[in-house]
Amino acid sequence: MLERRWWKAPSRLRHSKGFGIHSPFAYDMLMNTLREPSAYYIYDTIEAMPAQCQGDLRLLVRLISRLRPESFRAAGAIAPAAGRVAVLTDSAIVIDSENPDMLVIGEGSAITPAEAVNCFERGGTVLVLDVDSSPSIARAVAGLNDHGMTFSNGRTLIAVGRRDLPRQHFELYF
Repeated sequence: MLERRWWKAPSRLRHSKGFGIHSPFAYDMLMNTLREPSAYYIYDTIEAMPAQCQGDLRLLVRLISRLRPESFRAAGAIAPAAGRVAVLTDSAIVIDSENPDMLVIGEGSAITPAEAVNCFERGGTVLVLDVDSSPSIARAVAGLNDHGMTFSNGRTLIAVGRRDLPRQHFELYF
């Protein structure tokens, strides 16, 4: 499901522009969060951080601004920068929470699939920044069938576990 398949490219391109997406939440998430063209005030701070994680950090800023998690936990190589960016984006956010509302999984993470599924099942958001380095986590979260939406571009997986959302998976370019 998460593999990069060339025959899905036309559908992925069409959905990436918003065509064929009927869910208001998914459309808003795509157009105003994942494909947001405007710069956020914190982007200047992100420019001073390592170049290889700047795109992931920009995505994280947009997700925190849109989803407003109360608690946050990041793991892997991106954890220190992600924690700093989370606090700068929302000063009320609790960092390194035991049961976070948003879980960010970077390369080299020690997070288990059970922890990611637990966050999703509680209505939280799971952001897997490198699906290739955490395939078991990506498969575990994307394979849940009760509720929530997942957005994937082949490299990154965003799983929003809100209970009011129908179970849908979107493969997009973002």
